[in-house]
Amino acid sequence: MSPITNAFHTLFSSAKENLSLDELDTLAILAEEAGNEARRLSGVCSALACLVQTDEGASTPSGSFQDAPGVFDLLCSLSLSLDAISGMIETGHRAEDRARELREMG
Repeated sequence: MSPITNAFHTLFSSAKENLSLDELDTLAILAEEAGNEARRLSGVCSALACLVQTDEGASTPSGSFQDAPGVFDLLCSLSLSLDAISGMIETGHRAEDRARELREMG
């Protein structure tokens, strides 16, 4: 697991026994919202790729990804975003499972 996913896991594991059904249902939305975030991130990545490709042919490059530090920052940001999405999915599914368990217990 990655740092953000670990943080989500730790928080949910510590709180799950004390969460109400409404709170669990609210957390379960994270799985759906993660899908929305992944789609948004995909669009951003596509737009960035187009900018980089267009900038490559320019006589005077003007983009932010001309050197290793710029590319490094971009890739680290993408990595953290994907880690957050992963944590959202995992936590959302764990909340769904816990809510289902409580509903079955009555």
